[in-house]
Amino acid sequence: MKTITRIIALLLVGIMLFNLAGCYGSFALTRKLYDWNGSVGDKWINSAIMWLFLIIPVYNAATFIDFFLLNTIEFWTGSNLVTMEDGEQSIKYVSDADKTYKITMIKNNLKITETEGPDKGKSITLTYSPENGNWTMNDGSNSTVIANMSKDQLKLFYPEGNSRNIDLSR
Repeated sequence: MKTITRIIALLLVGIMLFNLAGCYGSFALTRKLYDWNGSVGDKWINSAIMWLFLIIPVYNAATFIDFFLLNTIEFWTGSNLVTMEDGEQSIKYVSDADKTYKITMIKNNLKITETEGPDKGKSITLTYSPENGNWTMNDGSNSTVIANMSKDQLKLFYPEGNSRNIDLSR
């Protein structure tokens, strides 16, 4: 049983590394935070804020979000949700076997629509709300919060009703 578990774990790590290969990205969220930090005041205030953001792990959370979410989206679509201006839009098409998807990105919003395949016309929309830190998924008939970011915590909500907290300060 231990051997099977180890093989599955190694396969999952391999798949994850393969999928993330080449996802260097621009780390736009982390850079925006760093640029904002550098514009607050003089060198003493900027340094104090930087230390505070390192202790509270604000920089860690921004880097985590960039690495696992925003840079991956940027890799596949060529655009980053954080760097988009209001009204700016990016559209990309992705094909896999007998399916084609249209990915439409606008600021804080990602819409994925199947344009060819068995579920042609169906779509889901992922929306980020900076006010409350929620990521919401909408399939046209149901709207569900799938994640929440607050300070140094990421909470993922699963369809079965359970949730998982991830401490981003580590």
